[in-house]
Amino acid sequence: MLLESERYRRAAGGHPQTWLALGERLYGTLGMNYAQPRQARAALARAGRTILEVDGRYVAIDLEHRGRGAWLLVATRQTDRERAAVARTLRAALAA
Repeated sequence: MLLESERYRRAAGGHPQTWLALGERLYGTLGMNYAQPRQARAALARAGRTILEVDGRYVAIDLEHRGRGAWLLVATRQTDRERAAVARTLRAALAA
């Protein structure tokens, strides 16, 4: 739900992308209470893999280290054209 509420912008590859700075504010928003930041990052990495398995709208969900302890969660979605093609394929398969 959090990823859907974010604003996405076109990245270099043409895919819509958003990023969230990892830290106490985000961890609190998500109800995370880990002793170490690396534990929270590991949990977010697992959640990202799960989202990719079950939600075809996303191309990638990555954690990126930006130096000096700064980390970002970067979510990349399919383009609208790709989503439309998937939807057409699904409708055709369900109609058959």
